[in-house]
Parts: sequence; C-alpha cells; structure tokens
Amino acid sequence: MLPKSNISIKIKEVKQPSKTYKLDLLNKRIVGYVDGIEAVRQSVNKILETERYKHCIYSWDYGFEGRSLIGKETDFVKVAIKRKIKEALLADDRILGIYNVDVDAKGDIVTCSFTVDSKEGSFDMSYQLNS
Repeated sequence: MLPKSNISIKIKEVKQPSKTYKLDLLNKRIVGYVDGIEAVRQSVNKILETERYKHCIYSWDYGFEGRSLIGKETDFVKVAIKRKIKEALLADDRILGIYNVDVDAKGDIVTCSFTVDSKEGSFDMSYQLNS
C-alpha cells in the first residue's frame, strides 16, 4: 500500500527560444543569428529542401518527400504535394497549420504557394519542385 501524500505539483509551460544560426544560402555561410518568425521561415525552407530519409543526421520525422513525386502523373502530384508539405512542416511544433495551398504545374516544374501559421505569426511561402 502506498502512503497518502498532500504534495501538489504545479507545471508551468515555458516558451523555448527559437534562436538559431542565420543561413546565407547564396554565399553558403552562417552570418549571425535569427529568432522569432524569421527562424520559423528559415526552418520551413530548410525542411522543404531536405529530402526525408536521405540523411542519417536527421530523424525520420524531418524533411520533405518531394523526390518521390518526380515522374508521377500531374494530377497525382498536385494532390500529393499538398499532403506531403503539410506532413513535413507540421512535424515542427512551432507550426500550427498550413493554409491557402495553391499548386501550379507547368511542364516539369510544380510550384506550390501556401500560408504558414506559426506560434510566432503567419507568413506566405512558396516551393518549387523540379524534375
């Protein structure tokens, strides 16, 4: 039998900072730090540019399965890319939702634009998948 206890535990949720290194993708350098909504925007870009399951440094929850869509029927790609983008981005606990997803396919290029709703605020993004 366990003893009775009058201990009360209070749990306080603390917001963790999202401060991270700022990536200069043009010059392939790290140039300081970024925080807040810009850190989330950078994370979205990095998630979409990282092929899921390809790099052992990342967990299987990280990245985007875009390459699996190359060579598929255009109508299938238009539907699947929406689902895959949402699945990839919602793995980041700072992202609350993906809305207003618009997909346009022209030849071998699929362009997707969408709104990201995060704990830091909302912003518009676009992604282009080339075969």
